[in-house]
Amino acid sequence: MTDHDSAIRPASGKTALLAVLTALLALGVSTPLAAQDAASPKPCTADEHGHFDFWLGSWEVRTEDGQVAGTNTVSKDHGGCVLREEWEGLGGGTGESFNIYDPASGTWHQTWVDDQGRLLMLDGGIDSRGRMVLLGERPGKDGLMVTDEITWEPHEDGTVLQIWSVSTDAGTTWRELFRGTYHKKAES
Repeated sequence: MTDHDSAIRPASGKTALLAVLTALLALGVSTPLAAQDAASPKPCTADEHGHFDFWLGSWEVRTEDGQVAGTNTVSKDHGGCVLREEWEGLGGGTGESFNIYDPASGTWHQTWVDDQGRLLMLDGGIDSRGRMVLLGERPGKDGLMVTDEITWEPHEDGTVLQIWSVSTDAGTTWRELFRGTYHKKAES
């Protein structure tokens, strides 16, 4: 077969279908796929996607003795599907997390990264007390597995209590790393 022969051969089925769909779209003709997309419900609108909304806002975070530990801004991004956290510690440390509800597994997921190279990957959800509880495992510096548990508990006065605890014995004992209360910043 010569190059000339292949140039005059009819288009393959995929190529012909692509050409027809392109022509229909150029003419403004709706395809069944486009109609299906238009009729599909908006993503991330189920009630579960709002379970962590109590954490939205600009916050000043204080320790138990009332000292400011840092500031945190939590916003909805990516069409309202992702809660994005931006942390800045009083000492200058920074971190960021991305939080999303996964309807396939029925759980919330958080990925946290910071300026010290730390990575936390946590999963969980709302418990019977209305707290968001997320857990994950990571290798510790000494080679032992570390289990992280972070809870966020909304209070009636609008504050949110966050407690971060770790275990190096598969949850038999826990050590508290951080306890802070989120106070909404005054809007300017």
